Amino acid sequence: MQKEAKHLRSGYFYDGEHSYLYLISKEKHLGVHKFIFRDSKIYEGETDNDGEIEVSQKRVVEVVRNFIQDYHQRVLKYATTLDKYEKIYTHRKDYTKFMQKHSVLKYELRRFQSRISSIYDALMACITDQPNLKKELKSYASEAAIYKAAAAEYASRIDDIYQYIQSIKNDKINANIYLLTVLSAIFLPLNLITGFFGMNTTGLYLGELKNGTNIVSALILGVVVLFVLSWKYYDKKSKS
Repeated sequence: MQKEAKHLRSGYFYDGEHSYLYLISKEKHLGVHKFIFRDSKIYEGETDNDGEIEVSQKRVVEVVRNFIQDYHQRVLKYATTLDKYEKIYTHRKDYTKFMQKHSVLKYELRRFQSRISSIYDALMACITDQPNLKKELKSYASEAAIYKAAAAEYASRIDDIYQYIQSIKNDKINANIYLLTVLSAIFLPLNLITGFFGMNTTGLYLGELKNGTNIVSALILGVVVLFVLSWKYYDKKSKS
């Protein structure tokens, strides 16, 4: 029965001398339902005295079952989605899709957590206040508790995937910075050497020697080899 939502979330409420179970969903096939418990009878309607219809316990259980089955399908959907994204742990696949959908996925899951928590609290309160429904609703309350825990787990898994991707990106940035540092350390002395010997002045060191170019080339090569060996040494030491 589709009605205008009075509350922002599902719950079990007290109004004067009676209580009512309020189940709300934005999904059209679920809608909004209000079950009023008064004088050992159950009524379904939006207000206490207008449009109420006396219903059986079977009707309450049917509506609750529809809500729980819908949440079950949502849990399976989130599980499949996360299993797909978690393949990045074993296979370095493209993670751009996850980063694009990360905020939306986290928002949807947070809303799902809120809804399943309110359903669980409502069912537990209803079971306590309406002993006649305990047998029929107990199993659905247990399922709601399982889905509530699953939603919390999935939220944690989303954060773990995000942190893992961020660590990969940080490692790439650090590797690039390290490479630029090594290249700078190699070419800065070479630029100094070539700049010094490239000056068009008289009396330049090694300028009068026949093998002056070879000596300078050997000096440059020695600098390169020295830095390459140093780089390999420190890289090996950092990995050990």
